[in-house]
Amino acid sequence: SSTAIPYVSTFLPDADTMDFTLTVYLTAHTRAYRFMMNNDMFIDVAHEKWNGSSKNILNNLVQVVFDLGFRECRETRTEKPLDQKIYTLLEYLQLRGIATYVGYKALDKFPAESVEDYTLLESELDVTRLRNKLNDLFLKANTLTDKELRKSAVEIGVRSKAYPVVGAYIAQTIEEKLGLNALKDTISQGPLSFLKTYNSLVDDDKKIHDFGEEEYRVKNHVFGQRIEFESNVLGEKKAVFIHLPSSYAEVSNRYPVIYVLDGGDYFEPFAGMVKYLSLYGMIPEMIVVAIAQGDRLKEFTYTKANEQTGNWPTSGGAESFQKFLSSELVPYIDESYRTHPFRILVGHSLGGLFAVETLSRSSNLFQATIALSPSLYWNQFEWLKNAENFLDRYDSLKQFLFISGEKKDEEQTRYLDKFKDLMEAKAPKDFLYEYRCFPEENHVSVAFPGLFSNLKHLFQGWQFPGEAWEKGPDKVKEHFQSLSERFGFPIPITEEFLNDHAFHGLRRHKAPDEAIRLFEFCLSLYPNSAESYEGLGEAYAQKGIKEKAIEFYQKSLELNPANANIRKIIDELKKK
Repeated sequence: SSTAIPYVSTFLPDADTMDFTLTVYLTAHTRAYRFMMNNDMFIDVAHEKWNGSSKNILNNLVQVVFDLGFRECRETRTEKPLDQKIYTLLEYLQLRGIATYVGYKALDKFPAESVEDYTLLESELDVTRLRNKLNDLFLKANTLTDKELRKSAVEIGVRSKAYPVVGAYIAQTIEEKLGLNALKDTISQGPLSFLKTYNSLVDDDKKIHDFGEEEYRVKNHVFGQRIEFESNVLGEKKAVFIHLPSSYAEVSNRYPVIYVLDGGDYFEPFAGMVKYLSLYGMIPEMIVVAIAQGDRLKEFTYTKANEQTGNWPTSGGAESFQKFLSSELVPYIDESYRTHPFRILVGHSLGGLFAVETLSRSSNLFQATIALSPSLYWNQFEWLKNAENFLDRYDSLKQFLFISGEKKDEEQTRYLDKFKDLMEAKAPKDFLYEYRCFPEENHVSVAFPGLFSNLKHLFQGWQFPGEAWEKGPDKVKEHFQSLSERFGFPIPITEEFLNDHAFHGLRRHKAPDEAIRLFEFCLSLYPNSAESYEGLGEAYAQKGIKEKAIEFYQKSLELNPANANIRKIIDELKKK
């Protein structure tokens, strides 16, 4: 202490006025490598984090001492947070970053061996990678719910080491360029000053996203991104709109992709529908890719308009548009994003005609087709008349085709009925077809109930049947295996699914034993799930087994140190 405390004090403003005591207890074989109760520090000397080295423990204690001093400084900082949710993210970046930097600089006094945070800090490549991850999180922070933001912060900031490593790099840059007093000033002022000072010293490519006042006061509505796609096939630029699932930045999952034609009109409402249905578990989360419309007659018709159809000189260019999708856009999306080989094509009106004709001409490009009031009357029902030729080519074809429409005239109804009869008689094995009429809608309005209904039908059975906490892990595995076989791609059992169902059983139905089974199953798949450990702590507390409850709460706190509520729960359990 005669060396560590004076050293740490040089990094803290007004350190001579601070008065706190830290008592360290050495223990072994707990789940957490260290945890604090008030100003008592408990360290598991047998934990793998220390690599069997007492030097690593001593170096880490330097960070702990700084941590306590930093928390004292928070009471007198000068800047005022405008949004507590965002401010907490920045505060933790500053705390973990400077603490890591203090420990790193103390290596000459308190040597340590193979500390991952320090190794990453010394790699410019790793610092850049983690800075990019952190910027991705900050850029979308105001578009996430509190729960989504907490999960992203833990995944990117804590588990991926962005907080300690990027924060330490910021601290290092400030001290090297402006001196130690400038770094101490940022502690006196707060995390906004920490970021602004750093950003003023570096080039644009190294800056951290700066949260201005307007960004605190107004939550930005960022629904997706627009790119200008240069198509060699079409010889023009196409505007393409992309919406990623809420969980995309938090997990490494792959996602189905839904491609929407006439994207200029349908991107936002259709992407909103996908987000709504997936939010309530009726369909999976999906990447939405919408292509802005151009000359619709040219892009969406495979055959030239005949004399009876009318004089439409630009018609018949769909081959090129289909080639643009198959050879340019789809490969680009698959290379740029984490996609599953399950693609859905959605088209309305002429776009619907293109969708069904593309299915018959290139059946492997999309695995499901949704045609909303498709213009199947093109060239006197040419596609419907030739549908039998399409079906005769396959003995087996794993495809989904959904056609929705409004009340048709007698001729259109006759052809659609004929196609339905043809499907019932000659549909290849594994080919699912449904036509649904919405008599109360018209050609325009049918698009929305049609898509809503078709997506639900396509993913019928997606929701787990019943209560997962009650049916147990084996039934959960069976359900997800069945879905994977139906859709032809692996569908993971998500951490959120297991924890949500386990907490439901624990809190709503007071079933701790059943919940424990599900939490433990979750940890077998996601060993670093802070929520699962929290759930186990709550379950054992409900069963009255205090020691186990504290043990699991402490492990949760180790994985998510920002959870102040768990600290309070542990304190209360200790007092009992």
